[in-house]
Amino acid sequence: MLQWGWKHALRDTIGLDASIVDSSDGKTMERVYAFCFPRLRLKIMAGKGVAGNRHGWKPQRHGQRRGGRLHMVAVEGIKSHLIARLSRGHTIRFSKDLPLVWFEQLASECLVVRYSRGQQTRLFERIPGREAEALDCVVYGFAARQLVHANWLRRRDHLCQVEGRSDAGKSNRVIRSSWMV
Repeated sequence: MLQWGWKHALRDTIGLDASIVDSSDGKTMERVYAFCFPRLRLKIMAGKGVAGNRHGWKPQRHGQRRGGRLHMVAVEGIKSHLIARLSRGHTIRFSKDLPLVWFEQLASECLVVRYSRGQQTRLFERIPGREAEALDCVVYGFAARQLVHANWLRRRDHLCQVEGRSDAGKSNRVIRSSWMV
């Protein structure tokens, strides 16, 4: 699977840049470590979701664990960002081949506000009866993307050149607002 390619609009296929595998289910942790730790140089990393925003969006290395590094992922912050983007109509591209159940899983949690010792805490809670694998995959995918230091414009140009396209230097028309200087 690590060497698979996916269809891309500018090229036949595009590969995997980085991946984070969730190791926090309590059952498969050792197998995830055994798979990911030797592949760290390929940016295949073991991750664990942590509540809150204290780690930021970029996964933080959490010391040595059995010969490798575990990356802590602040899932609450990433989920908040994703939900905000989706609710405001910002573009997030998904495959047209995904089944309806995948989108149901993407919307499997809701944001709730709880109070503890007078302090407001915002957290996501699972909607009863819903699976959340798609949401987890998007969250870990977003976290992995933060570890890829890619020049996205250069990558687009490269994809266009590989196929011999002439639109590499062209960009979409931008309409500038008069109030923005």
